[in-house]
Amino acid sequence: MKDITFEEKDKAQVTVKKSGFSAFDPGPYEIVMEHGEQALSDAQLLAVILRTGTVRTDATGLAKQVLSVCDADRGLAGLNKLTVADMVSIDGIGKVKAAQLRCVCEIARRMAKRPDIRRIDFSKAEFIAGHYMQDMAHLDREKIIAVLLDSRCRFIRDTMIAVGSTDMAFFKPVDIFRDIIKSGADTFVLLHNHPGGDPTPSIPDITMTKKIKECADVLGVRLEDHIVIGNNCYISMKDQGYL
Repeated sequence: MKDITFEEKDKAQVTVKKSGFSAFDPGPYEIVMEHGEQALSDAQLLAVILRTGTVRTDATGLAKQVLSVCDADRGLAGLNKLTVADMVSIDGIGKVKAAQLRCVCEIARRMAKRPDIRRIDFSKAEFIAGHYMQDMAHLDREKIIAVLLDSRCRFIRDTMIAVGSTDMAFFKPVDIFRDIIKSGADTFVLLHNHPGGDPTPSIPDITMTKKIKECADVLGVRLEDHIVIGNNCYISMKDQGYL
């Protein structure tokens, strides 16, 4: 028995409806035409991408299986944490469907980012966190980056400092200041993520931030902020009074 596509299902619906009844519940395409894409559930949105199910379930059922593997608290956002290997382990998801889902995640990430980074006000945590949120909120390991700025908080470039485990990332202050000196930056912002989703700074976060600020003061550069990224939320250590 071959997979049934949404297009074939639509044709079957037309045929059945001519006889005065419908053997199908409204599918995602019909819902979009009548009510708009906002009316689709998470599973139905994924089903539009997957298009086909298996001999045991339709595309929406397969989409529900995919979502069941995701982090229950994150819904569709949990797709970001699934690798191709994770996806192909699901019955009905092959390499092509896995690649399609990964591409959907990448499209969402790129759409969420500001296209002109040089127009972002890097003196405000809200704008900085918003720009880097989709890059860092769904990582399964801690990642630390430094955003290097000029004296007016205009973007020069960003650089990765360290990638660690699920709850920590080790680095030396020299790792940051080497790039600052090379770039001629006057100011910088640190960002790191908490894979658990809670952006509350840990004691080591606070201690390390204060040490980095002391080193920066000695070198004559300014640590503008240290932002911790959580699950679509953030905390500015500057706003919290740690800087």
